[in-house]
Amino acid sequence: MSQAIAQPPRATSFDPADWRILAALWHPLAFAEDVPPGQTLALRLLDLDLRLWRAAPASADAFVTVLDLCPLRGANLAGCRVEDGALVNPHTARSYAADGACLSHPAEAGLFVVRHRVTHGIVWVCLAGEATHDLPAWPELADTVTLKQMRLPPLEWACSVSREIENFMDVAHLSWLHTGTFGNRERPEIPAYQLEDLPGGAGYRFAIRYPRRSVEAHCDDAGTGQVEDLTLDYDLHLPFCTRLVIHFPDGTHYRIYNFAAPVSRRRCRIFMRMARDFDLGGSAETSEDLQRRVLAEDQPMVEAQRPEEIPLDLTEEFHIAADRLSAAYRRALRDLGLGHPLSS
Repeated sequence: MSQAIAQPPRATSFDPADWRILAALWHPLAFAEDVPPGQTLALRLLDLDLRLWRAAPASADAFVTVLDLCPLRGANLAGCRVEDGALVNPHTARSYAADGACLSHPAEAGLFVVRHRVTHGIVWVCLAGEATHDLPAWPELADTVTLKQMRLPPLEWACSVSREIENFMDVAHLSWLHTGTFGNRERPEIPAYQLEDLPGGAGYRFAIRYPRRSVEAHCDDAGTGQVEDLTLDYDLHLPFCTRLVIHFPDGTHYRIYNFAAPVSRRRCRIFMRMARDFDLGGSAETSEDLQRRVLAEDQPMVEAQRPEEIPLDLTEEFHIAADRLSAAYRRALRDLGLGHPLSS
């Protein structure tokens, strides 16, 4: 049975009020297929050390997430192994069930189990137990018939989670920063766009037309390819889930899903999935490599932004018309109660 964590760790980098708000959200912890049978994964979220394992190898959803803390000796669980779904600690000769109970010594304290769920092929956790916001549905992520599903290994950036999300949704920098992949400096103007509210106040949606330079992933002469007029369709599912659907002139589509988690106040982990409805039998390598190159252009700029957290007072940074989504995002984070003194 899962338990709720009511207070931040003593050494947290967050303001306690912000930490409690963030703890009541679903956060991505690991791709489900990355959790190896018989082993555990050590992961950090909101300055807390967690341990994740697969309790039943035959079941894709049978996972256990606990605080990475031995109740007997106070050490982490790094030396533990998984046997028949139970966690065995060779240092203390104790074993623990999927519900955290101590199997070998039932009268003793068990592990602290954190609530989790598996959605979009990702194990998510809610430290507070009950989540204040749900995850986006996006059922196409389960479609392996009409879509080629792809993903990158989890990434970690030295920036706040909100900076990473805002960068993914930012359209003003496309022509200037991404000249090595798809940016078109000859036509940098961003057309005016309007935000559409997602149902139930879950977030925002907008679309723009963009004249992308068509450059193959292996091309060295970036920025000289043929121009393609694309439609970029963005969804921001508050607070840290984003989707971009790229509409090509021939009617095909390429989708990018960006899920980010706050490792600490100034460090985030990024889970990125992609899907295309063309070249279904082809290799994923070209698409994945291009996505890595795009992120490699973004990362140095985002990590250099100061302050590391995005200011929720809109007067603290200068904004242009293309920042309409950014301004709405900052207001939404403030409406969540974040900002003591800054959002994470």
